[in-house]
Amino acid sequence: FAFHYEFTVDRRDIRPFPLHGFLTSIGLQKEGFGLFGDVNALYLNGLYKQYLPLDRRWSTEWILGARLGLIRNQQPFYNSRALGYGDDFIRGYEYYVIDGLDFVYLKSSLRWELLNKTYRLGKAMPLKALQRMPVKVYLSFNNDLGYANNPFYAAGNDLPNQLLWGYGLGINFIVYYDKVFNLEVSRNRLGETGFYLHWATKF
Repeated sequence: FAFHYEFTVDRRDIRPFPLHGFLTSIGLQKEGFGLFGDVNALYLNGLYKQYLPLDRRWSTEWILGARLGLIRNQQPFYNSRALGYGDDFIRGYEYYVIDGLDFVYLKSSLRWELLNKTYRLGKAMPLKALQRMPVKVYLSFNNDLGYANNPFYAAGNDLPNQLLWGYGLGINFIVYYDKVFNLEVSRNRLGETGFYLHWATKF
């Protein structure tokens, strides 16, 4: 048995690369009843995203995410996922999964518009609707902090119960308004540097 309720307010200007506005979301997730050794978990989730333009070319992005386990019992391994799953990750730790009962993170980016141009593809693009190709390119300076609380700490994973920090540079390509490709070089608190590719469409 699983139940999920979420309330969201979305006031962003464009997706999936907003420059102005905010999104806030709060959710309650119930998994199992705890009968006959079954899962019995209840989580409160929160997410807040804020986008602030500084001038014509500079803008900032702030993302605050958190989860609180309302039932403080040890959960099965599969239900103990915290950071490193879906959008809940710290840049620089993309190759890690960090388990825990609770987590919180703050992701921030300072973004600068490098290019804003529309290319006319003409007959090179057989689909007439796509012959005008708007392209935007942004350079981003990223800094992320996070923490996963695992009161049932298991040996073999040293990342729970400590501050996680990742930072780096990214270049973001927005094509046809809703296709986004991110190339990022990030470094984490472990001293590891990595090159990462992310992509997104409408959401």
